[in-house]
Amino acid sequence: MRIPLFQNKLLQILPWLNTRRGIAITSFVELLISFFIFSINAFEEAFPNNILIAFILSILFVLLSYIAGRYNYLKVNYRYQLILNIAKSIIVFFLFLLFIFLYSLIFNIEINFLNICTLIILNLSIFNFMQFIKLAKISQKIKNQSKWIFIGNIETFKYISEQAKIGRIKKKIFFLDNYFQENLLLDNLEGVVFEDINSLKKRDLRFLENFQKTNKPILNLLNWCELYLQRIPTNILVEKDIFMNNFYIPKYSYQQRIKTLTEIILSIILITLLSPVLIICGFLIWITDRGPVFYSQIRVGKKGQHFRIWKLRSMHVNAEKNGIKWSTINDERITFIGKIIRTTRIDELPQLFSVIKGDMSLIGPRPERPEIEDTLNNQISNYKIRHTIKPGISGWAQVNYPYGASIEDSKNKLSYDLFYVKNMSIFLDLLIFIKTIKTILNLKNSLPNKSN
Repeated sequence: MRIPLFQNKLLQILPWLNTRRGIAITSFVELLISFFIFSINAFEEAFPNNILIAFILSILFVLLSYIAGRYNYLKVNYRYQLILNIAKSIIVFFLFLLFIFLYSLIFNIEINFLNICTLIILNLSIFNFMQFIKLAKISQKIKNQSKWIFIGNIETFKYISEQAKIGRIKKKIFFLDNYFQENLLLDNLEGVVFEDINSLKKRDLRFLENFQKTNKPILNLLNWCELYLQRIPTNILVEKDIFMNNFYIPKYSYQQRIKTLTEIILSIILITLLSPVLIICGFLIWITDRGPVFYSQIRVGKKGQHFRIWKLRSMHVNAEKNGIKWSTINDERITFIGKIIRTTRIDELPQLFSVIKGDMSLIGPRPERPEIEDTLNNQISNYKIRHTIKPGISGWAQVNYPYGASIEDSKNKLSYDLFYVKNMSIFLDLLIFIKTIKTILNLKNSLPNKSN
């Protein structure tokens, strides 16, 4: 029997798009609506090239909406979700209006704010009405949440079912034996995951033969983790997977060259724009305890090479005199100013110089300290794969998982790093960059898990 594996060329190239198709479609629809409304002549007196400006404003409006979370759908009552979206729309309205106001001040232009406010409200109203209809349909789908069937080793199933509960994306997965016991309907299944195609039993083949008539996806474990968990748990990787899949990035690929050049230019711009923030925070750190403003550490980078990074000091002087240890919630070593700059990620800004120097990237796995690195490398399989590329200031793990402060956290974060190493691209970097801004503004993922 030939098993018809799920094939989708776009998702093979951009697997992170799989669970974001709704967001992508929704944001594109609002981009079109915004462009149409902002093209109205009310903007003409302020913006001479109306079509170009309408497009730029539309992109800005959609970005603000994404950062505010207007395109996210929570698993709650759709009426509550609608109220939440209206509240977020009000925030976007004032932020967008603030941008227009600052523009008018900088360029000394008179703008009819009444007309512009009317257009923005019209835009939000049309889109929120469309969302109301969509939310009503989504709430019905949530009640009948889809399930996956796993075919393979019971130990692998136990591991992957626990992994499916971790992170932003969560899935319900059942072992094939449990499926027969509970008499689940094929209509309620989203798809089938198998561990090893060569070890399928006759009963497994009969089940798949019946299931393939539904035209639903049948995936191997690695592909399922990529598409639906959007991370690669390290324990499922075998040596064959590492060599057969794209875990090695060519040193001189065109994407790498574009990535390096773009990140250096962007780092210079960010340092220039945010230098007042660095100066103010540096002064506040100094007056707190008269200690040094900056703090340096040795980290492990590409190919295991050591390099030095600099951060704004967030802990008391000599905070590690009793030895190196992970940070915890309510860590007494962290100063008052330190908590603020850690939460807002301002303490990481000096690492932009490491990007310019070539030791780091803007986007990549976070570099670890050699003392902790040795422990992680000994206790976590496939840990060294993350060293095939440069470490980053932000990364796929940082925008999807809380601050790591244990071996288990490091394992979970490595699963995101492995996903990034295998699927790194300019488009994924752009998504991470935007999600980093969203994470910072929402003050997320800066603290360790409470379980630590």
